[in-house]
Amino acid sequence: MPSRGSNVETKSNWWLGPSWLKNPSEEWPKSNIFLDEEIINVERKKTVISVTNIDNEDKIFYLFSDYPKLLMIVDWIYIFFDNCRDTKNFRKFGSITVEERTRAEITLLRIAQRESFTGSQDKKIPNYCG
Repeated sequence: MPSRGSNVETKSNWWLGPSWLKNPSEEWPKSNIFLDEEIINVERKKTVISVTNIDNEDKIFYLFSDYPKLLMIVDWIYIFFDNCRDTKNFRKFGSITVEERTRAEITLLRIAQRESFTGSQDKKIPNYCG
């Protein structure tokens, strides 16, 4: 066996398999296995499935009480990600553009919506629509 220090290259069963495997399947050795259902049922394991609901709420709104500061942080996070993807010659410097500010605002809006509403059938939606 390979685990006992013998060499795999010298073992023909490893490479070719047992000799009876080359014969038609009708000539393969038969095994007489009789299954006792009582023993199988005793040995059968019960499976327990546990489901938990993990709160994936984003805590970003709780970390910063100042909305303009939160917007600026999200802007700089996006700029950092963009600069990591771009080559050195195309990195962004300077002040935040209108497009970058809009992207941060949309991101924060989506986070707030995801935290507040579960879907289009949410019972809270008619209360906000008038």
